[in-house]
Amino acid sequence: MKGILERFKRSSLGSYFIFATMLFSLISFILCLVGSATSYQSWGTFVCFLLLILVDIALFVFDKFQFAPAINTILSALGIGFFIYACYNYVATVFTGIDIESFSIDFIFSLIFYFLTYGFSIASIFLPLYKKGAAVDEKDKVTE
Repeated sequence: MKGILERFKRSSLGSYFIFATMLFSLISFILCLVGSATSYQSWGTFVCFLLLILVDIALFVFDKFQFAPAINTILSALGIGFFIYACYNYVATVFTGIDIESFSIDFIFSLIFYFLTYGFSIASIFLPLYKKGAAVDEKDKVTE
């Protein structure tokens, strides 16, 4: 427990963006569950966002958090890809106005949170994960 608290103390802006990505991914995951009966949700998206949350937690616990930005970007991009593939017919139906004349609020919220997850995961790549000069673990210190 002490090691996890130390990691929180030396966290920087990039780490907070990763935590925000996890939060947006959790909201997206819940939106996938809520809209699972609709034609625009995909089980691939559901799995990608679930994996994103679980992998981030595991990376943080095992102190391999430097891999989180890349993994988050890949998983959120895959999730959006599955979502786009699944919602193509729904969007085409709305644009042509055959059965539906407007987008549902669930679709709009899903779209917003999917792209927030992807945007924050990309931003976390370019931001530092740890504060400069923060104490590192004993295994990482260089002996003089």
